[in-house]
Amino acid sequence: MDSVINFIKREYLVFPLFALLVAVFYGGALGNGYVYDDVLIIPQNPYIKSLAYLPKVITGCMWEHTYYDQCKGRALYYRPMHTLSYILTYQLSQNPWIFHLVNLIYFAIAVSLVFVLAKILTKNFIIAFVSALVFLAHPVNSETVNWISAVPELTFAIFVLLAVIFYIKYRQSGKAKNFWTSAVLYFLAVLSKEPAALLPLIFILIDWRLFGMGIKDFFNLKEIKQYLVFAGFLIIYLLMRFAVLGSVVAEGPAAHFSFAERIYGFLFLFGRYLGKLLYPWPLVFFYRTDLSLNF
Repeated sequence: MDSVINFIKREYLVFPLFALLVAVFYGGALGNGYVYDDVLIIPQNPYIKSLAYLPKVITGCMWEHTYYDQCKGRALYYRPMHTLSYILTYQLSQNPWIFHLVNLIYFAIAVSLVFVLAKILTKNFIIAFVSALVFLAHPVNSETVNWISAVPELTFAIFVLLAVIFYIKYRQSGKAKNFWTSAVLYFLAVLSKEPAALLPLIFILIDWRLFGMGIKDFFNLKEIKQYLVFAGFLIIYLLMRFAVLGSVVAEGPAAHFSFAERIYGFLFLFGRYLGKLLYPWPLVFFYRTDLSLNF
């Protein structure tokens, strides 16, 4: 009985411990100001300074005020959760420390969710704790935590982790509320950052590896309907994006790349990311990438 009580206490105390460690590692950011993009999208952005602009969360884009009240054909990103976070934070204070504090809170939540997910997958407290600790302390995350403009990365992580956790809970319990919670969280993840659109591929992988589903199971009508729910939420996002930006795909600097260059660029950049996970030094704010067709 004592061991059970100690285990419960250990589970309960791990979350404030993560919050404390985030404060130790990143608390110095509270003394920082606005830098680079921060200046344009926070103190110089009139659309986050009043709750009267809440409709802009859906109907506008973060850079709208720099494009003479128009996003179509100009903005690359449609991330309503980014705008919503800034509007709500600005109502508390316009000082940069409050925005940095929000980033720290977001990151502490993400670290805790890494622990929860790892615990669900491994059923091992030590592995889950170490996984969350590595995520918390890894230098590659420093830009995301310290830079106010990186809010989309943090909300993206939170909603993706929550969506996966509730999807696993759905598979374990069969309760529809867990499935719909996961689906809504998936939608919020896509509203945070575009790559979340691919999350259903992770769900398929979970079904295959974690729950032993075979090819025939995936073509079961019930399963197809469930996957179509995620497709439905993605279509809603794409329609919202098209209405605001006038496009579905964000071309940006890669607009002139050929298909072969895009494939090469993906492989090259993915390799760079893996390299940074293993050896993150030197830390650089922006990386210059020269692409070519020659591997």
